[in-house]
Amino acid sequence: MEIPTGVSINTEAGRLRTLYEIGTRRNTSIAEQFRAALLTGNVTLYTKMATLNHIEDDKFTVLYAVVPPETLTEGDVFKLAETYCDITVKADDVVAISAMSISEYKAHICYKKFKLESYIGVPVKVNGALFGTLTFLDPDPHHPGFSESDKDFVRLMGAWMSSTLEREEVDKMKSEFVSVASHQLRTPLTGIKWFVDLMLRGKAGEVTADQKDFLTQIHDSNERMIGLVEDLLNVSRIEAGGTKFVIKKVPTDIIPILDSLATDLVGLAEKHEVKIIHDTNFPKTLSLNVDPEKIRQVFGNLLSNSVKYSHEGGIVTIGVTTDDKTSTFSIKDTGLGIPANQQNRVFEKFFRADNVQTKDTDGTGLGLYVVKAIVEGHGGTLRFESKENMGTTFYVSLLVS
Repeated sequence: MEIPTGVSINTEAGRLRTLYEIGTRRNTSIAEQFRAALLTGNVTLYTKMATLNHIEDDKFTVLYAVVPPETLTEGDVFKLAETYCDITVKADDVVAISAMSISEYKAHICYKKFKLESYIGVPVKVNGALFGTLTFLDPDPHHPGFSESDKDFVRLMGAWMSSTLEREEVDKMKSEFVSVASHQLRTPLTGIKWFVDLMLRGKAGEVTADQKDFLTQIHDSNERMIGLVEDLLNVSRIEAGGTKFVIKKVPTDIIPILDSLATDLVGLAEKHEVKIIHDTNFPKTLSLNVDPEKIRQVFGNLLSNSVKYSHEGGIVTIGVTTDDKTSTFSIKDTGLGIPANQQNRVFEKFFRADNVQTKDTDGTGLGLYVVKAIVEGHGGTLRFESKENMGTTFYVSLLVS
């Protein structure tokens, strides 16, 4: 949580630029954006306390707060009538009070209880309905008083928070739809896979060469659909968080996982005329505290990508280095590489580099997003080095203990 550097926030233009910069930060959560905005408000309005609050019936909950220690904390709950926000809700507009002790609200229960002299706040609405309030407070009077520019700035920040919360609500609805649709798709796709496998094995009678070719194409297309459904489910779990996306760590030997994946990918490697090899000094065993299924997803995705995006005759090399704190796994290919001007987007959802899209390969652009979430969920890091037409190396670093 930080205010953008190099921008004056003591002018109207500076305030707007700062708020714009906070709202357009890449890979920053809404919580981090809101806290940075609250901090910006404190600095520019000369207040010590800033909160975004949720109101439900007569209950007032502090959602996000930038305040001095031992004052408020996020999650604190009060009766709405015991807060200045009650005044703001009734006014349905910005309320600015520079010195509560000499105002018409000097008998307010919040002033008696907390002795907060200055206050400026605005209602925050989502889809036209009251969501809560944005407030800035201070135990000292505000001199020379809140200006019209201050009020406009608070209105603007409240409007920005409203629109951000509305987008978040839409995103949640999209994620829920994707999750439900993916679950519904998985069952029939699994059924198709099972019956096609039976037919390919001759369980429904002998098949001709042409029939086998058609069935194989159905099988491969179905596998791609199953992969897409699994990726969508993983994304919805990650974005839902909480109990939906849980890392269950147990002591696990990583080497058999890598060896098993290399064996599983033999067919794909032969199709692309690519070899999968171990780097020199490759260990025979390496036990780490990880979630084995999710780590298998990580390396399965990275290895299959390396194979698919390699040139014919290419080599995919798996390496491992270990120190006292981390074990770093490298997956190196001699393939297409990633264009330099697109490398900052590699871990975005649905992103596929231009040179990959021109190659005859299938992909959803979700795999690396999922991989990054899993690795970081383990407390690890994921990075890469790449040069176009010279290959890419992904590095997965996991904690030793």
